[in-house]
This record gives sequence, structure tokens and C-alpha cells, in this order.
Amino acid sequence: MGCLPIFRELHLINILLDLLVIQTNPITTMNKRILCVCVCIFCFISSIKAQQLVYHPINPAFGGDTFNYQWMLSSAQVQNKYDNGAKVTSQLDNFQNNLNNQVLNQIAQRIVGQIFGEGSLKDGTYQYGQFKVNIQSLYDGISVTIGSANGNSTNIKIPYY
Repeated sequence: MGCLPIFRELHLINILLDLLVIQTNPITTMNKRILCVCVCIFCFISSIKAQQLVYHPINPAFGGDTFNYQWMLSSAQVQNKYDNGAKVTSQLDNFQNNLNNQVLNQIAQRIVGQIFGEGSLKDGTYQYGQFKVNIQSLYDGISVTIGSANGNSTNIKIPYY
């Protein structure tokens, strides 16, 4: 259906060209067809309408509508596959961790005190909760080895100045 008006226009243009040929110089059939196609293309192009493309951002962070914020946030949270890794700990676990941190802090203060001449820390092995601390005085400094109940250990060497 959409092509039918174009064929009608081509037929009318062909009739007009025939009349023009009779009144003016003879035009070959090929030239006549080329001219007919050019006129049709010109008519088709002149009837095309266009409009300016305008970008409207959706994200409120880039100038979009602020009412989209909640929708975008909920969509992002639904698509999030990662867990933030927050562990729920009891008050007893918190107390135990706090106690372990205070014991290790006291050991560190004694080691620093011995290095700088304040107080004394004797060589040996000490057991603090689930930590086993081994202290050795060497010729070039102090070696502290801290072992945990699960078999992991940390070795710290503190040189003399």
C-alpha cells in the first residue's frame, strides 16, 4: 500500500516527461528514466522530517530526576551478588578478643620497655589464652615468636640500636 502512491507519482512524472519530450529536444529512454528517478528521490527526500535528539539522563547523580534515586538503589541492591562479610559476634566473643588484644598490648609494652631500658622481660615461653609467646634474647636483638592454637605463628625480630 505504501508503494502505490510512489508508483502513481512515477507514472505522472513519466507522463509529464513525455509531454516535455514532445515540446523540446528528444531524450532517450535511459536519460528519461534517470531523470524520473532523480525527481522521485528529490520528492522523497523533501518529505522526510527529522527532529533533534535530546539526551535526558536517568541517574540523579548525572542530572536526572531525583525521584529515580530510590528505584535505582533498589535495583542495584537486588542485583548485588556479594555479601559484605559482616559477622554477627556474641558479647562473649567480643570480650575474648578484647582480652587477647590487651594481653598482646602488654607484651608489646614490656618488649619496648626492655629495649629502651624500662623494666625487664625475661627469656622464656609464656601462655596467654590461646597464644603461646616465646621470647629470646639474641646477640643482635630480641626475637619474639607468637603462636596461636590453630598452628599459625608470627616471628618478630627487634634489633638493638
